Amino acid sequence: MTVAERHRRQLEEALIRAQATLVAAGIEVRAEPSELGLARLIVAGEHASLAMSKDLVALATRLL
Repeated sequence: MTVAERHRRQLEEALIRAQATLVAAGIEVRAEPSELGLARLIVAGEHASLAMSKDLVALATRLL
């Protein structure tokens, strides 16, 4: 697996997890499947006072 493939896979998994956290709290946020989209989901969760997973926050920070 190349670095780019690993990066894409991590991003896809993180987007799914972040979206699931928001949906479970009743929050619907649309985000494009990108690094910026992941950051948008994390910020939406933090803005709603949700405890977003530390590993998701760390990944979003690293990817940006």
